[in-house]
Amino acid sequence: MAERFAECVTALESTLSTWRAAERLVEVDLAAGPGWPSRRGLVLGADAALDLGSPAVGSLAFLLWSAAESGTRRRAWRLGPDVSDLAAASREASLGLVIHVRGEPPRDSAEEYARYIDLRQALYSITPDGVTLRSMPSQQHLWLRIHRDAVARGFTLAHLGATLSDALLGLPFAREVDLLFVTAGPEALAPLRPLGRDVHRRVGALVKRHEEERAECAECEYQDICDEKEHPA
Repeated sequence: MAERFAECVTALESTLSTWRAAERLVEVDLAAGPGWPSRRGLVLGADAALDLGSPAVGSLAFLLWSAAESGTRRRAWRLGPDVSDLAAASREASLGLVIHVRGEPPRDSAEEYARYIDLRQALYSITPDGVTLRSMPSQQHLWLRIHRDAVARGFTLAHLGATLSDALLGLPFAREVDLLFVTAGPEALAPLRPLGRDVHRRVGALVKRHEEERAECAECEYQDICDEKEHPA
């Protein structure tokens, strides 16, 4: 079975290489992130220091996965300011989040679908204290409302990254997690949008195959993806 996101991973690495060459990427030290408390709560607009990825300014968030050999590793980078600088400059900022999980290859499409559900649930179940997460996975939209007290206590993208990677690496099949945060403005998301659309279609094909009762392959908008998966060049 061909890897679903092989071409997407190549495109992502190419984009990261371009940004590294331009010295635009900053490595996020996830070792500085563990320890932020978890508590479910609702951050009201009046109490927020920052709306990161709000509908007014936009966001792009998507998840892809591939195989890994062994070991456990987590890495993160950001393109743009961290939370405190964003909050000091404006009440709202755009957000890009790309998550690449590597792990044991699935045995078949059914197992791949089950793992996608587990990854999605792990991602959207995080509850960092002082942060409300709102998501619309079907539109690749993620909105984080961050309380002013959380910003005052030093909440950073390292804390968010550590929380995310802990949740994802808690799954038995996950071995490595790479995170990319893009906070440099809506225009910085443009190079990622074609990749996001490609990932969205590939996930859509997987979900449709396992959630629809009848398969109308001849009329399906994802037929090219299924052909590519089952009959790789």
